[in-house]
Amino acid sequence: PALRRAVTSGDDSEVEATDAAEDAESEEFGEEPILNGVDLDTEEDEEETDLELLASAYEDHQAVKELLEQLRTLDPSSQDFRDVFAELEDAVIGHVTEEEDSLFPIAAAELDTRSLGATMQRRRDDLSSSLAA
Repeated sequence: PALRRAVTSGDDSEVEATDAAEDAESEEFGEEPILNGVDLDTEEDEEETDLELLASAYEDHQAVKELLEQLRTLDPSSQDFRDVFAELEDAVIGHVTEEEDSLFPIAAAELDTRSLGATMQRRRDDLSSSLAA
């Protein structure tokens, strides 16, 4: 959630003013921000990519929850259980790889990860102490 807020928030007025100035300059000189069918305006594309990665991560989390629910309904000695478990394993490994390769670098660039880590640790401690009580 913190990364989603960081990627989707911000003051767009400066970006919009810059974009408008660049668009006017491009039109004045007849330049197009597209070359051989490739959009050269990468700043907007990067933001969309970040949002797409985050959306995919949420979908991955939901898929894992659904697989866990399926496992709860199956006999652990059955082939179906082994098949769903293998699917869960693949989903988790793929998701972790995507987070490590794609989302963590974005988080490192966009967030104060030390502060976020401390907040998460406090929350974990609060939840652990409430379970013990």
